[in-house]
Amino acid sequence: MNGEEKNQDILRHSLIHSSNGGSMDIEVLELDESRSLIPESQISSSLIAAANDGDPAQKPSCLQSFHVLCFVMICSLGIAICYADRANIADAIIAMGNEFRWSKSVNGAILSSFFIGYASTQILGGFLADRFGGKLVLCVGVVLWSACTVLTPAAARLGLGPLIAMRVVMGAGEGPAFPAARSTAVAAVTAASYAGSLAAFALCPWLIEAWGWPSVFH
Repeated sequence: MNGEEKNQDILRHSLIHSSNGGSMDIEVLELDESRSLIPESQISSSLIAAANDGDPAQKPSCLQSFHVLCFVMICSLGIAICYADRANIADAIIAMGNEFRWSKSVNGAILSSFFIGYASTQILGGFLADRFGGKLVLCVGVVLWSACTVLTPAAARLGLGPLIAMRVVMGAGEGPAFPAARSTAVAAVTAASYAGSLAAFALCPWLIEAWGWPSVFH
């Protein structure tokens, strides 16, 4: 094929757009006789740049890296609070049982009621995180379970039913926490979960002795 025939050929390439579920728009570029053939290396660079939104190397910017770091820190802090709020009642339940004269079976029912809500929102939390983003789901969860934690002493004084209901709702708030934390933050939030439990088990006995069992929920 001579140069003139090459110049009359149709050069076709795809520009990939990540929006709209990964759909593709096909752009057809035609070369007329007055234009020279575009070098293959230039075509490859253009395609890579188009696929990566203008950046052939697709290197993350400092701002993107900072956002990822902030997300990991937020997830880690949220999980640490989650596990601390979950663990504090394990220390407080003895004092609560003595004050309200609960049997050991009642204590067990109170402790286990948390996991009814917790198990019920695991899959839902993953779905919501995929749809609305992990940060939003995690923030809503933190607000919900924190409010339930603060209201636990009041619920306990109202009766066994309100307390169990509060623990179920609290579990529902904590359920989406791990699904909301994406894979980039899994290692950090896992470590934070143990740190939160450690802090709760270490501090709660001291708080109970100094200010009574309601203090561990504040």
